[in-house]
Amino acid sequence: MRDQLAVPVREELRRLRASVPCGIAPRLGRVFHQALAPASLEVSAVIACDRRARAFAFRARRRADRWVCTHLETDRMHGSLARSRQSPRR
Repeated sequence: MRDQLAVPVREELRRLRASVPCGIAPRLGRVFHQALAPASLEVSAVIACDRRARAFAFRARRRADRWVCTHLETDRMHGSLARSRQSPRR
């Protein structure tokens, strides 16, 4: 997976790993995708975790011969990726 995840995404997933408790194996629910350009996708998914539904969204770009996840958003976002998504205050 290392080649399919940009460094900030890998770091965010590591941080999130222990913060999302789920007593049963998570199950993938609905998936939505939209092509932004020939080499760019936005994808969102709903994942069942115990009695809750979790939301994940990511952007992938085609680089050479593989797709690479370049941005990640979740319903548990904190840290550097969440701050980079906030609009500047005026």
